[in-house]
Amino acid sequence: MSQLAQFLEKNRVRYPTNADFARAVRCSEGRLSQVMNGGKPASGELAIRIHVESRGDVPASALRPDLWTSPAHVPLPKPKGRRR
Repeated sequence: MSQLAQFLEKNRVRYPTNADFARAVRCSEGRLSQVMNGGKPASGELAIRIHVESRGDVPASALRPDLWTSPAHVPLPKPKGRRR
């Protein structure tokens, strides 16, 4: 079972269906299924969105080891701070 599939199983309260998580990471349920089942790799952008949405439980480096060798190497968006 992939890290992504394990994450979704553990987080059914937050994401009752795979479609809910797919919406959260802005991809189709079919595309999410391809990534989860190893049919097609995630794009770099999708890997980062999954990494952010899963709070690092599914690191982009696990989805795309050809791009990043560890979670620390993943270029994450900066958190939005408060403006004064």
